[in-house]
Amino acid sequence: MKTLTTMMFVLKVLRVALILSTYFIDSCGSDSIVVIGSGIAGLTAAAKLQEDPNNRVQIFEARDRTGGRIFTDPPSSQILSQTTCPGAYDLGAAWIHLSDSSNNISWLSLTQGIPITVLTRDDQIISVHNSNNTNISNQFDIKSSMGDINELLKKLFMITLRRDRTISQAITDLGYRYLLVNDVFKRLLRHAILVRYSVDITEEPSVNSFQETSKSSGNLALPTSTGFSSIVNSFIAANNLDVILNREVIEVDYSGKEILVKYVDNKGSRIFSTAVDEVIVTVPLGVLKSQSIKFIPRFPGRKLSAIQRVGVALTNKVVIRLLRRRDNNQSAPSDTFYNIVVENPKQSKLSISNWLNYGAICPNGSLLFAALLTGGDARLIESMSDENVINALWPSLSGLVNVTGYGVWGQVVRSTWFVDPFSRGSYSYSTVGSRRGDFDQLASSLADGRLAFAGEHTVYDWRATVQGAYLSGIRAAEQLPTSTRVMDDEISTNTSSNGISSQPLIAFICLNYILTSLKKIYFFLV
Repeated sequence: MKTLTTMMFVLKVLRVALILSTYFIDSCGSDSIVVIGSGIAGLTAAAKLQEDPNNRVQIFEARDRTGGRIFTDPPSSQILSQTTCPGAYDLGAAWIHLSDSSNNISWLSLTQGIPITVLTRDDQIISVHNSNNTNISNQFDIKSSMGDINELLKKLFMITLRRDRTISQAITDLGYRYLLVNDVFKRLLRHAILVRYSVDITEEPSVNSFQETSKSSGNLALPTSTGFSSIVNSFIAANNLDVILNREVIEVDYSGKEILVKYVDNKGSRIFSTAVDEVIVTVPLGVLKSQSIKFIPRFPGRKLSAIQRVGVALTNKVVIRLLRRRDNNQSAPSDTFYNIVVENPKQSKLSISNWLNYGAICPNGSLLFAALLTGGDARLIESMSDENVINALWPSLSGLVNVTGYGVWGQVVRSTWFVDPFSRGSYSYSTVGSRRGDFDQLASSLADGRLAFAGEHTVYDWRATVQGAYLSGIRAAEQLPTSTRVMDDEISTNTSSNGISSQPLIAFICLNYILTSLKKIYFFLV
């Protein structure tokens, strides 16, 4: 009996020793890193960090899905599931700027076999309609007006290094005020600036927005068969990333040797915390502005000022499917991108509508249109019912197709990025008073480099783009002390100054941990 008891005791010790040895071998000499947010910035940061097998990287995502502001409406959607088009519509990021190998996102779609549709600036059809839905484009010299607008854009770029002011004020100072007074010209100008620079003049952006950026040249492209989320999902699978959903971070305490991250579970009823070596924060600028995450200690004054000065723009999208009536023989529109200007709209509070015709990209039996709304228009629809949204967009939609021959089918699918607590807007832009240095401050790390930041708002030259988010993730990962140590190790070829390999020393330290733990277990059990 005594022998059996002794054997059981030994087995217990060995069992505990095995568990501890596995833990210590895995953790000894490694760094624990948490990435907050599973947008493209967080994913690329995590993938970069995992190139070092000693790093233990986890991604905390507050939502029940990955991608952040990349969100493809699921194929099971009521609107999209009934179409013969195999794709889905992106309610978040949709455009790929510079659709060649110079853009990392374009390269990812190519390597993952995800087809994209390239749109040139000539693919954008502009027409003007009156409040009775009659096309009156022939009453305006749109080509000449767009020529004046393009000339104005060049002059705006030339004065960006002078006195800071709003774009509207700069336009007046340059003698182009008639573009702001005439309702149609003003909307044409708004469209041109939005397409080229991703800023809406109704948001009162700074003229510094016209400083040349990488995104303001070249063509646009968008993934059409499976949407932008397919790029995200393929990237996660290819890099075997550990993404934990429904984990909302509420506090980051970086005052000590370790960083304490507090988060709530998916029900929000319990608070948990974990201590890690390093953290990368990739939440949108709008979330930083909302202060929904508490940072201890508070950010330095320069970073807080940058968060306050840099603006957050808003773009929302509304997807509407039209069903052709049996007696309707009219042909469907064949162009892809439209800008419909409704002169003095009486039936709509919405001042402008850009339309993406998915029927031209993925032909099917019905018509699928997506309206792109910005600024005040985008905010307005977030508080409107689906019926009111359709009524507000109807005059503009009538510029694309004779709506009397169609009926609206199914539920409207739309985004609400402003009220989304994990977004609070769409993307960053330069306001009056902000500078390039503010974006650099947003990117600056804290706590001796152990707390890093990433996101499109931290890359001035690629702000407001997925490409910017991608580049920021790599930069943030390389800023961490972990990455610095890895580079130092590579330079020294893993040897100490006296030429003796450091590997035996690490093994000795790990073994010492295990033996010490076994000793404690022994005295506890005895």
